[in-house]
Amino acid sequence: MIKKLIVMRALPGSGKSTYVSKLPNPCVCSIDSYFYRNGVWEWKEDELSEAWKHCDVQFSIFMDRRKRTIVLDNVNSKISDFIRYVVRAKSEGYQVSIVEILERNLEMLASRGKHSLTVERLQQISDEWEEIPPDFADFHIKLDGNS
Repeated sequence: MIKKLIVMRALPGSGKSTYVSKLPNPCVCSIDSYFYRNGVWEWKEDELSEAWKHCDVQFSIFMDRRKRTIVLDNVNSKISDFIRYVVRAKSEGYQVSIVEILERNLEMLASRGKHSLTVERLQQISDEWEEIPPDFADFHIKLDGNS
């Protein structure tokens, strides 16, 4: 059985979660899931470190249970956001794919993202984006924003 870790990378509002929803039976780790309470999105900047801990716990549970397809569904703009997940997955025999959605229409992203980010904040995230080294993952898939 091939086990996979799929790392999603894209600006908020670009369709990461929509892409993930089309995968068969994914086990999804995300900081967003921490901010959903009773089906309502409640973002609190001061709880971001707790949200990352929540994501870490989700990932560890899925890894311990040897789940077949694990998806890290976060912005992951910096390599440090996801390197620990990649290292553990590779050490346990998972195939790692990085799926990057290359949507940079900031006005459109600001209008459709659930995070209520401004164009200026999206530009800041975009400006700080780190490129993936060529040998970093088994597969690095780049999709345009219409995929």
